Amino acid sequence: AGDTAELESTMKLIKESEYNPKQAVIGSVKTMIGHTKATAGIAGLIKAALALHRRVLPPHRWASQPNQVLQQADCPFQLIDQAQPWIVSETVPRRASVSSFGFGGTNFHIALEEYTQEYREWLRPVTSQRWPVELLLWSDDSREGLIAQLGGIEKALQNIQSLELRDIANSLAKKWRMDNEIVAIVAKDLTDLLEKIKVLLAYFQDKNVKLPAGVYHGSGKVPAGKLAILFPGQGSQYTGMLREVSLHFPIYAEILTEADRILNEAFSHRYGESKRLSHFIFPRGCYSEEAKAKAQQTLTSTDIAQPALGAIEAGLWKLLQTFEIEPDMLAGHSYGEFVALHASGAIDLNTLMTLSSARGRFIIDAAKTEKNELGTMLAVQACREDIEAALTDQNDVVIANHNAPLQSVLSGSRSGIESAEKKLLAAGIITNQIPVAAAFHSSLVKPAQRALENLIDNMEWQPCRIPVYSNTTAKPHAAEVSVTKKLMAEHLVSSVEFVSEIESMYQDGARIFLELGPKSVLSKLTDKILTNQPHKAISIDDGSGLSGMLNALGQLICAGVNLNIMKLFSHRDCMSGDPAKLESLQRYGAVPKHVWML
Repeated sequence: AGDTAELESTMKLIKESEYNPKQAVIGSVKTMIGHTKATAGIAGLIKAALALHRRVLPPHRWASQPNQVLQQADCPFQLIDQAQPWIVSETVPRRASVSSFGFGGTNFHIALEEYTQEYREWLRPVTSQRWPVELLLWSDDSREGLIAQLGGIEKALQNIQSLELRDIANSLAKKWRMDNEIVAIVAKDLTDLLEKIKVLLAYFQDKNVKLPAGVYHGSGKVPAGKLAILFPGQGSQYTGMLREVSLHFPIYAEILTEADRILNEAFSHRYGESKRLSHFIFPRGCYSEEAKAKAQQTLTSTDIAQPALGAIEAGLWKLLQTFEIEPDMLAGHSYGEFVALHASGAIDLNTLMTLSSARGRFIIDAAKTEKNELGTMLAVQACREDIEAALTDQNDVVIANHNAPLQSVLSGSRSGIESAEKKLLAAGIITNQIPVAAAFHSSLVKPAQRALENLIDNMEWQPCRIPVYSNTTAKPHAAEVSVTKKLMAEHLVSSVEFVSEIESMYQDGARIFLELGPKSVLSKLTDKILTNQPHKAISIDDGSGLSGMLNALGQLICAGVNLNIMKLFSHRDCMSGDPAKLESLQRYGAVPKHVWML
């Protein structure tokens, strides 16, 4: 009853002025540390101040079924069950209010606003000094030296207490260098680290021992080959994608804020005055499985999915640059090729986001208004030759995507796809219909393509600073900007020759492929294309959040890719010491015998 009364009174106050549904996150410190009675107000104040300082929306724990007041469609509040980046518009600063309701009507209220003036670099806040996982690195000229280092830490971990995992990781990183023997471990705590070191030492004694997930071994003196970065296209998006990375790396979240700003007018006009791109990436007020499924379906719409992927992948690219990684070549699958061109310097963020929004919008609007149908698509599991043989007499269907040796996607009219599916099934070939707005990468989307071509013609592009391989030609884009613009203007109606593209990059020396975006679709396709050929396909998002990114960095290092790993420890109050003497990293001394800990 008390919670409901407090919610209703606060909601009544908000509704007296202009407001939008789900505009503010509401929560209680009680679900985090319990009811602290006389100190509840100050505890709430500390929570609100930290949220502002770290630019994070804190979660409200243990509320699987929110109060009925919060479930009203016009409620200005929402609950979140996971921390989220606090993304705001450039005109409204972050604000937080604390209400402490005491017994007998002694109620206190305070409003706070973030500091928005200049930050000195060393004062820039981090979300958390303690991370859920850490990346630890060892290097040595010889295998014997590496084993000795690991053995020493294994022994020390069993005898020394009061160690912070980040201090060990930071101290190791300062000593680490590209060497003959390199080991990378991603660990969640000291126990996990100890267990993985034991398996690693057993592996060095017996190669039949399999390294567990999060443990990697390689040589930095002999790079595996050139580094190629791949940007995924539509189909990889999901709500809350790479949420944990955005929390721990402000530079990534800043790109999401900038994307909101760029598309503010377009999204307000199309989806409503209060709607921003980030609202679709991190949907509001989704308490039931049905609501979460609806939010995912909304994000799947082409006019939202493409700019969402553009913002996420551009943010990841900006983050990757802070580690000073220098790729040799770039590529993207379907829409992802536009992000690859952005990474190469051909188009800036403003152009990328404008094109991304317009490209998706043109497709959706053409599907709604065009008198002639825009068709549909069909996934097929068979080699290209078998597909073409089964459809020799059918001209209203084309292979739109050749994704892997045994995976293609057809585009065509609805009747054409229906006919093609019957013929393929009769030939014993497995198919799967794809729910899409149009037959992408075919002549059926010409209406949308013409509008996109006009937009591209009127935008300023630059030559690529890093080679970008084309979906259409499977070769690097030409140095002439006009040629690249023409190819990308026709991109929507041209087939995606991903198999040929990866094979061409491999022929040009690519051996390490890093997928920079949500999920791991392209890295899996690359493995299928390059079966039995030496290569390494790595995804930055394996579904485990920050752990996935650290695993990717560890694999890159063990494959011989040089990067500035110290960026992982900036502003995190990490101690430095000799990793061979872990006692130098103890933060807390032993408790004296005359002191009892209760």
